[in-house]
Amino acid sequence: MNTIQYYEDLPDRLTTAQLQDEFAAVLAADPSREASSIAAALFELSERQWNSCELASEGLRRDVAKMVLRVWNDQDLDCAECLLGVISRLGLADVLGHLREKDASSFSASVRTALKEAIEEFGATVDDPYSGMKK
Repeated sequence: MNTIQYYEDLPDRLTTAQLQDEFAAVLAADPSREASSIAAALFELSERQWNSCELASEGLRRDVAKMVLRVWNDQDLDCAECLLGVISRLGLADVLGHLREKDASSFSASVRTALKEAIEEFGATVDDPYSGMKK
C-alpha cells in the first residue's frame, strides 16, 4: 500500500483497471497495523470510483465492505468519517446496516453522532451512490 499522500494526489478520474489495481493494493494491506491509513486510502479511491459514474463491481464492493468492517473503529472519528464516505460512494448498504445494528453505547459520542447523521443523510438510497443525480 502506498502513502496517503499518494492516494490524495491521484487524478480525479482513473480507468477501471487502474482503480482495480489501486483497490487491490489497499485491500492487501494489514488492517491490524494500518487501519487508519487503509480507511483514508479507501476514501480517496472510493471518491475516484464515484467520479467514474459507474457502480463498482459486486466483487470489489464485497471486498471493500469486508475491509471497512475490519478497520472500523468505534472511537476514531476521522476513521469513521472516511469509512462513512466509502459506504456512501460505493453504495455499501449492508455495511451501513451492520453498523446500525451495533451497540452504539460502545461508540464515542462523536462517532455515534457521525453515524446517526450519515444514516439520516443516506436514507433508503445508500445502495445507489448516484440516486440524487438521476433525471
